Amino acid sequence: METQERLIVHEQEGRRDAEARLRQAEDELNKAKDTIRQLEDTVKSLQEVGKRYNREPLDPNRSGKNFSSGFK
Repeated sequence: METQERLIVHEQEGRRDAEARLRQAEDELNKAKDTIRQLEDTVKSLQEVGKRYNREPLDPNRSGKNFSSGFK
């Protein structure tokens, strides 16, 4: 009988450990999803900046600054 009780306790401990690992994996997945969303927002912002930047002709003598923007 004692062996059966130990097996039951061992199974319960294993189940708790597995549930804890599952929760940790879910937390890590959610953090990764948040990071992906943030990176997607960053990419969209950079694409918008790129669109605005590429509308004006560039002066090849000014290291990539917009020629008509008036920056010197």
